[in-house]
Amino acid sequence: MGWWFQQDATKKDIIKDLIREQENENGKWTTIAHSVRGNILWSVREKLDKKENKTERYILCSILGKSKNYGWGSKDMDEGMGPCYYSCPLKYLEMAPEPMSEHSKGWRETVRAYHKKLAFKLNIGMKVELEYCKIPYVEITSVKPLRGKYNGILYRLHRRSMKGLWVENKILA
Repeated sequence: MGWWFQQDATKKDIIKDLIREQENENGKWTTIAHSVRGNILWSVREKLDKKENKTERYILCSILGKSKNYGWGSKDMDEGMGPCYYSCPLKYLEMAPEPMSEHSKGWRETVRAYHKKLAFKLNIGMKVELEYCKIPYVEITSVKPLRGKYNGILYRLHRRSMKGLWVENKILA
């Protein structure tokens, strides 16, 4: 699926349009739950197939973006497409049955791992291995705001850049 933009639309307008109930001759779509994380709209949708009188629930990831001098828009992906975003609320995984595709299984595992990483309690003195960074690790010096030192230099940290946590050479997560 491609991007869809609406002239002069705000981010709020696009979100409102994406979560509204929709209906046509084939079916009806209702948003059961929705949440915005940055420029990602997560929603649990329920589709009623009118011809087969069957209902299904699925998780939808809508990437929100702005086209310069035009307006906001979105690109939608269901979890079967294996989106590369993992901030989906954990409770949404329980609200929609797990699809059979390999993409969705892997995606759900990564979402759970993402939330586990975010929930892990950090303490001053812990060493944190980093990924996507030029330095291999830092030692936590502050939790709020999250800061760490490597070779005497203080760095701002984001939990999403943490690869592994260890204390006294024991890997924790």
